[in-house]
Amino acid sequence: LFQGNGNHEFGTFWGKWKLLQPKHPIFEVHAGHEANCIPIAVHCDEGTTLKKKGMMIIQIHPVMGLGTRKRKSSVEEPGCNMLGNSITTRILWSVMLSRVYNAKKHKGKPLKKLIDHLSQQLHDAFFTGFQLNSGRRIFMIPVCMKGDWPALAKVGSLSRHFGRQVRSTGKEGGHGICHLCQADRPSFENWHDLSWENMCRMHLNSPEPWTTEPSLVKAIPLPKEYKPDFFRIDIFHALHKGLLGDIAANAIASGPVF
Repeated sequence: LFQGNGNHEFGTFWGKWKLLQPKHPIFEVHAGHEANCIPIAVHCDEGTTLKKKGMMIIQIHPVMGLGTRKRKSSVEEPGCNMLGNSITTRILWSVMLSRVYNAKKHKGKPLKKLIDHLSQQLHDAFFTGFQLNSGRRIFMIPVCMKGDWPALAKVGSLSRHFGRQVRSTGKEGGHGICHLCQADRPSFENWHDLSWENMCRMHLNSPEPWTTEPSLVKAIPLPKEYKPDFFRIDIFHALHKGLLGDIAANAIASGPVF
């Protein structure tokens, strides 16, 4: 969990986090003891088995680690958790076959119960923590859940997600395609407009992206305005394996013709 980091590095992290989320409950529950709090992320991904059948993989991992190949962690600038064998940097929590939770008769209830159990453990890790042999008590603080879009939609019980885009030409906006803004909802059909004014308009007064609040955002008492942000876009799936991968695959380099 520490990944080579100590009191100074954790204190530095929470000092910067306070600039982003000053009302996060860590600054009230663990005031003055932030150095004993380890920021972690929940990672969910719908992978496939050897027989190409779907399965949900859930893991947790420290946000802070040894850095990256381009920039390794240091006392002055703690790095993210990218270096090292995944067996030592990730903690596998569960694996569930999709036929268990995707079957019509189940309606996703087994996955929801599994996430409820994880949320209870995260609640205990936040408030009670763990006693080390040295007598020190540490706490695990979940700061986000990340994953590919299908996993985000299922685990976050999102009513606004990528699968809700209105495809019929001329049809009015639908439920919305983004849990962080109002893109593709009524009066926001022009979400392709990337101007600053339109982006601000779509984010203004954005309603909650669910009808039933997911248990992960109830694990710790997050303020209402922070809850949608708990579900983070996975850069690997959205860029490297998504948009940037498509750009690279379709790029054509043409030289002079002699």
